[in-house]
Amino acid sequence: MRRPADFASRAHTLVRIERHVPDTALKGAGKGTWSTVDDEWVAIEDARPSRADRLADGFEISRRPAKVEMRYRMDVLPGMRLVEADTGRARKIIAGPAELERGQTVEFMVEDWIA
Repeated sequence: MRRPADFASRAHTLVRIERHVPDTALKGAGKGTWSTVDDEWVAIEDARPSRADRLADGFEISRRPAKVEMRYRMDVLPGMRLVEADTGRARKIIAGPAELERGQTVEFMVEDWIA
């Protein structure tokens, strides 16, 4: 079992947590903007390529899933996204949160955001 202090040494990526704000205009259905919830240091571990690939209509598609661990907070949910501060790479949260280390950290599954 990992100790909570180990998380601090793994949390090397600064991300902006964003939630979707839908457009309420009649012509804005399906559109909207992203609003910042918070900035957070996280640990990101990409899934192995063999688990990230799938076939669709005969073409191989890479979804690039990853596991993200951050300090304990329950206000981050699927449907939100994480944007890496240094690269601008966006990833949508697809599963979680799962509580780890007796409430010290939470874990999510994410995949690349394709707009």
